[in-house]
Amino acid sequence: MANLPVRPYTVTVTLATAAGTLTATDNGAGQLVGYDIQGTIVYSTGAITVEVDDDPGDGYTIYVDYQQDLAAATDIPQIYMNLESDSIMACVYALKETIGLEASYALRRRFGMIAEDELASDLISAINAEVMNTLIYNLVNAHATWGATNSYTWSNTAGTGVSYFEHEEEDQLVCAR
Repeated sequence: MANLPVRPYTVTVTLATAAGTLTATDNGAGQLVGYDIQGTIVYSTGAITVEVDDDPGDGYTIYVDYQQDLAAATDIPQIYMNLESDSIMACVYALKETIGLEASYALRRRFGMIAEDELASDLISAINAEVMNTLIYNLVNAHATWGATNSYTWSNTAGTGVSYFEHEEEDQLVCAR
């Protein structure tokens, strides 16, 4: 067989003669089992041995049907995944807004607005404002540290030996107050 290794339980050997056909199937343990036909198979090499109880005579054909064991194959390109973990410092922004059932009903009846959607929009605006305030705070502190005459330049192209991802991380401001 050409595509090795052979997957167990998938081999079927058929001997077609003028008198009929004999079929043996793989039992998963390297044995071919059938009525008036039996044999063995070596999954790693694809070598098959077939024995028949009666002489099949001249002019017979042997067909072999099987599947390759792709999981055990060594000639198929593979991707090896390696997960690495890094510690990150996250800034947590927590906001809460509540609205009562009566106010929600009144907002819907009077203005046709859904209170939950309005609350979500307000919370998103508040979080975006807080993130922007943090950014401005960090920029002001960075400017005070560098001094008015110093400047910081950042190249759009990564340096030699630096991946694009690491290059982008260089310009990230630390999220701190």
